[in-house]
Formats: sequence, structure tokens, C-alpha cells
Amino acid sequence: MIRKRCLTTLEWERIVNEIWLNHRGKTVGVGIGLLFGILTAVLGFWETFFVAACIFFGYWVGKRADENSGFRQILRKFFGDR
Repeated sequence: MIRKRCLTTLEWERIVNEIWLNHRGKTVGVGIGLLFGILTAVLGFWETFFVAACIFFGYWVGKRADENSGFRQILRKFFGDR
């Protein structure tokens, strides 16, 4: 009888860490693609597109906030002076 060897938790952590360090963009891309595929199957394309647009808008606002732009400047830039 051949006994198969299972990977330990430490070995899994090392493998995941190596993949993350050497292939970060690919890993994030696969995760986003997987999430988009699951959401499309569950919600449908347009609902998923709307959720993705909301996430992108939230990211954009958060990025501006991280750059120390004031909230009024963000609104002014987005909606213009009125």
C-alpha cells in the first residue's frame, strides 16, 4: 500500500507566500475573475456590472481620500463647481 503524504500547514503557508510574492498581479486577477464569474452566475451580468461599478467608484473615492484630498475637493472635482 502506497501512503500519500499530505502537506502540513507550514508548507501550505510557504507555498501561498511564494505565490503571493512572485505572482501578486496574477493572483489578484484570478481572484477578481473568479468573483466576477460567481457573481455573474448568481446575479446576472448587469447586476454584477452595477456592483463592480460601485466598487470601482468606492475605490476611486477612497484613493482620493488617501491622497489627502478634502471631501469637498473630491465632490467639486466629480460634480464640478455649481
